Amino acid sequence: LWHNAHLYAFQTVISQHPQGGIWLWDESQAILEEVTLLQNELCGICAGGQSSLVLRKSTVSENRGHGGLLLRDFAEVEVWESVFSRNSGYGVSVQHPSCGCPGPGFFGKISGGGNEFAENYKGPTCPADLIFLTR
Repeated sequence: LWHNAHLYAFQTVISQHPQGGIWLWDESQAILEEVTLLQNELCGICAGGQSSLVLRKSTVSENRGHGGLLLRDFAEVEVWESVFSRNSGYGVSVQHPSCGCPGPGFFGKISGGGNEFAENYKGPTCPADLIFLTR
C-alpha cells in the first residue's frame, strides 16, 4: 500500500507472494483481523514510512526472508493475539544491522500483547525486548 491508501481485511489468506505478503509505505493504513499470511517471500508484513498497522487474531507463518513482521522508519504498529510461527527470520523484528537487516532503522511505535511466538528460525523477536508483545 502506498501514499494514504487504506486496507481492512477480515478472514483473508495472503500466501505465496514473491515480493512479500503486505508492504505498507508512506502514510498507508491497514487493519488486519483473523488474517493468515503464509509462505510469502521477503516477509509476511513490512511496515515502513509513516504507515500504521493494526494486526489482530492473525497467523503469520512460514514466511521467508526477514520473517513475520519487519518494522522500519516511523511506522506505528499494534499487534494483538496473533501467532508468529515457523518464519525463516524472526517473528517480529526491526530494521537494524543487529537484526540482520541494515538500513535507516525503526523510529516508530509498537504496542500490543497476547501474541504467541513458536519455532521462528532466528528467534521470536529482535531486539529481544520486543518479547513484551507476548504479555
